Amino acid sequence: MTCRLRRTGRPKFRFWGVGPPPREGGNAAILMLAGAGLVMILLIGLADLASFFIARTRAQTAADSAALAAVAELIPSIGEDPEGKAEEYANANGAELLECSCSMGTSIAEVRVAVPVRLTLKGLAGKQSVEARAKAEIALPAGSPG
Repeated sequence: MTCRLRRTGRPKFRFWGVGPPPREGGNAAILMLAGAGLVMILLIGLADLASFFIARTRAQTAADSAALAAVAELIPSIGEDPEGKAEEYANANGAELLECSCSMGTSIAEVRVAVPVRLTLKGLAGKQSVEARAKAEIALPAGSPG
């Protein structure tokens, strides 16, 4: 009597993690790739959010300094050009002066400035600049000219 060994199908490697498990041909790799992509988009979004808040702070600083410079120019017999001084201070802080309501003979200066924002996800952002407003008032002592 002779004994024959027959092979049926492919060999199954199920012990000690050797070889791929049955019916899972690379699904984990696809899930890892999708997860890594989502994490990258989340990190880019957080970086854009931080960039926006930094620009917002810079815009408010520029508006405050421009308003204070303009109101200092409103002091009678000292200042000459409040709007020019407001623009100078706004530009020194990296902003553009959009509006300045500060005419000689008044005691209030209101300014509006814009600071550009660099965003990575530009398709999702509607604005490419951040605006800020500031108002300053000077109180002259009683009996002073003006």
